[in-house]
Amino acid sequence: FSLGANALTKYVGEERDTCPLSSVVVLANPWDFVRSARHISSGTFINKYGYNYVMGGAVRSLVSRHRQTFLESPDSPLTRNSMHNLITKRFVTLRQYDNAVTSPIFGFANADHYYASVSSSRFVSGIRIPFLALNAIDDPVIAPDALPEAEILANPWVFVARTEHGGPLGWFDQGPDGALRRWYV
Repeated sequence: FSLGANALTKYVGEERDTCPLSSVVVLANPWDFVRSARHISSGTFINKYGYNYVMGGAVRSLVSRHRQTFLESPDSPLTRNSMHNLITKRFVTLRQYDNAVTSPIFGFANADHYYASVSSSRFVSGIRIPFLALNAIDDPVIAPDALPEAEILANPWVFVARTEHGGPLGWFDQGPDGALRRWYV
């Protein structure tokens, strides 16, 4: 699902013919983090304020709870000043978090460098096992142009099913008892 789908897609594409897996199914893969990050920060009200700030605030809370670990580690690239700036902001976006925390921790120059490096869209051509991806057209986290359509169409191992509705990780329908259920299960 989501970030895990991206990581698995990237892994399978990097491994090419040596991938030990026999097949893969991924759901709600963001594919291109650069485009999807832009989509989240400049899209609809839900994108900008719901996902961008809510998710940014959630990861900031995680860092805040564990700030001593970051500050006491001799190898931590996070400074007391950068931690203070991040934790005391009223609102934090995902990009601000990725610039302040993710990028320095993992050796990226900035959020854009990180987003470009981890995007699975660059590895679709290397997939050599049966691969099914499910994405929703209305997914507010994934940019409409993030799907690497040319690479997918050129690779006979890859099939992407796109539903009109369902994102992120929705895909609900009404069961025989009238209750909502996820149909992808």
